[in-house]
Amino acid sequence: MPGSIRYPDSLRQQAIALSRKGKGYKAISTELGIKRDTVRNWITAYRLTGRTESVQMTGQMRTVQLAQQEELYAEAREEYETSTESLLSIAKKHGVNYNNLRHFLQQHHPESALLHGYVKRTATLRASLEAQIVSLQQTGEELLRQMREDLDQQLRRVQHP
Repeated sequence: MPGSIRYPDSLRQQAIALSRKGKGYKAISTELGIKRDTVRNWITAYRLTGRTESVQMTGQMRTVQLAQQEELYAEAREEYETSTESLLSIAKKHGVNYNNLRHFLQQHHPESALLHGYVKRTATLRASLEAQIVSLQQTGEELLRQMREDLDQQLRRVQHP
């Protein structure tokens, strides 16, 4: 492509390493002094191909890219349905666009939001029940301590009238 800049593969590898450490595209582009879209393209290509060197996209590669993107969506959907994590953090973790993932789920798996809500409610209920159990245990221990003290006082009265 005329006008395109050829970056060294070491810079691409640096960007991928920073992404693995959890940095976002904007932070990486600022740190390395390159465009955010370039960083995004490198990391997307790496996630799809597993290669860090420059790769020319062909029609066949785009087909592979779509298949791998569907696989990433499926993994993200499964995690969304079984965790309390937000869809945004799951999208980031799986390297997919949040809006695209949200649209995909709305179109093809509307039950996912219901399942996610169920998991969230279940986790909230579980946490609430665990807190109640702890409170009841503490109350029970306090009552037991008071009963022992009362019993000790009564025994002292009986032994020393």
